[in-house]
Amino acid sequence: MVSNRSAISIPIAGTRDLKQTPEGLQNFMEYAYEFLQDIAKNQIGEEEYRPWVPYVSTVFLFIFGANWAGALIPWKLISLPEGELAAPTNDINVTVALALLTSFSYFYAGLSKKELATSLDMLVLLLFFYQLIYLKTSQNLFR
Repeated sequence: MVSNRSAISIPIAGTRDLKQTPEGLQNFMEYAYEFLQDIAKNQIGEEEYRPWVPYVSTVFLFIFGANWAGALIPWKLISLPEGELAAPTNDINVTVALALLTSFSYFYAGLSKKELATSLDMLVLLLFFYQLIYLKTSQNLFR
């Protein structure tokens, strides 16, 4: 609940009173946005990175926040009657979900940019990797 409030209130506070020369929280928000925009630009390319900035930023910030939550909060000290608490990225399901989302977005980008023959080759390769991921996760579940 606290993280939801901070995830909404910090960007609103940082962009409430915009100035030509940024100060304080506006400066931090612009720095963070330019950093994430630069990640997308370097990975995707100068011409076509803009539509992918929100996706790359969301995935980056989720992984960054989840890893810091796992590093800073002593989850093992909190005992539950069933199961245990852990960092979100400690779970294989989160990793598989992020991999599937990224694969689908990559496949969508390929379909929208290339012709169908190349996209079908990518589909066959993608299905092969999905089978590997499924086999690996199912082996871990049944041990």
